[in-house]
Amino acid sequence: MPPMADAPRQRGQTIAEIAVNFPFANAVPFLHRENVQETYFCHICFMNNAKQEGFALSNCGHMFCTECIKQYWSNRIAHGNVHLRCFHPINDKWVCVYRIDEYCGKEVNEMDILQVVDKTNGEKFCRFKESLKNPNIRQCPKCDHSQSGSPDQPTMSCEKCNTVYCFYHSVAHPIEECCEAYESRMLKQDKLNREVTDNTKPCPHCKYLIEKSGGCNHMKVIPSFFFFFLINK
Repeated sequence: MPPMADAPRQRGQTIAEIAVNFPFANAVPFLHRENVQETYFCHICFMNNAKQEGFALSNCGHMFCTECIKQYWSNRIAHGNVHLRCFHPINDKWVCVYRIDEYCGKEVNEMDILQVVDKTNGEKFCRFKESLKNPNIRQCPKCDHSQSGSPDQPTMSCEKCNTVYCFYHSVAHPIEECCEAYESRMLKQDKLNREVTDNTKPCPHCKYLIEKSGGCNHMKVIPSFFFFFLINK
């Protein structure tokens, strides 16, 4: 059997390129270029994935798993954050993960966010962003419609479903009750709750609150449970 010919090697060629040009490369399917997929490293799940499965940010080109970035953005939006920035390291060296000055930091394009997150979070993102532009924006407690109100006219009526609510307290109190009366009532209730808590202790057996107004600290709970009020045992 004649000796196997060596594939000619040119300056700068990689091992993969040499393998593809090897005389018997056609007999090995995985050596074909079309079978080799480009990958990227996702800095959320910390895994290498095929580029065709990722999502590239339009402002900077950095790539993340679509599902990873969707969950991350949805969580940020749920907490009221609408100014989202790319946190991808400038290069792929591991040390950059721990150096804030090496992060990309470019603001994410709004269209990228709306393309990835679901409809509910997309609508929430738009509402939050509009609210930041106008501090007088209020959301209807019934249908979630957003509209501008006035601090001088606390009573609001939803333009979409006609629900009446308060500019300051939404539906926490009847609309006939003014804001000052409601806040005064809440202060009294809060004071009463604190007084009750200070003068009561829960039964160690059934956890029912017991108020002691005088007498011995030896307490009896029906039918036959005893404890000392001071030490609650």
